[in-house]
Parts: sequence; structure tokens; C-alpha cells
Amino acid sequence: MATDADEAAIRAACAAYTSGDIEALLAVFSPELEWTYLDPSVENPAPQVCHGLVEMRRALRRQSDRGLKASIEEVRVHGSDVVAVIHIPGLDQIRGPKSDDRNYEVFSFKDGQIVALRACVDLAEALRVAGLA
Repeated sequence: MATDADEAAIRAACAAYTSGDIEALLAVFSPELEWTYLDPSVENPAPQVCHGLVEMRRALRRQSDRGLKASIEEVRVHGSDVVAVIHIPGLDQIRGPKSDDRNYEVFSFKDGQIVALRACVDLAEALRVAGLA
């Protein structure tokens, strides 16, 4: 069951990302993380699944090196999942599918760590994935 602490962890992770502290952000993730992302260079990307923190670290550093900053616009908690709408100004300039500079993510928690992360194409999909639709 996701908790207020899990929501706070998402907010702290976003703040760490924005300040460029990638290692503090990664501390919220389980070493066994499974994350599904949508390739930003493809117009209609198929979800791709990665495991662990090595690729996540690399992806986060690429974004951070581009000077992208994030802010959380909306959070919804359901069961062990947290849905977050994350605004990253300038994001649409470097990706194919445009989404108003927003990412729609579902974070799944277990024992206070994120064990799964799923990128979604829009809020409706994120809510469905989390069982909120």
C-alpha cells in the first residue's frame, strides 16, 4: 500500500533531480527496479523494459546534463502505486511525441522503495495502469 511517505519520497526524488543530485534520486529506487520507458526519439514508441539502476542513472544524467528541471503537478496514490504528472519545461524539444512537456509516470512501492516505474503516454493511461480509471 502506497503511503503519504511514498508520496513524499516521489516529491523528494523530483527535488533531487531538479537540483542535479542524481544519486539522491536513485536512493529512492530498489536495486531490482524494473522500469518501462517510452523512447523519446520515436513518434509512437512501444514501451521498453529495463532492469536495475545502471541504465536509469545514465538516462537521468542525460536529462540533467541538458539542464532539464522537473516539477510535480499532480500526485494520486492508489494501493502500492503513485501516479505523478511531472512537468519538465523544454522536454518536448528533445522528443518525438509531444505531451506539453509532461511525463505521466506510475511508481510502484514496496517496503519504502520504488520497485517499478512505468512511463505512460498520458494521464488516462497512467490512471488505468494504477487501477484508478
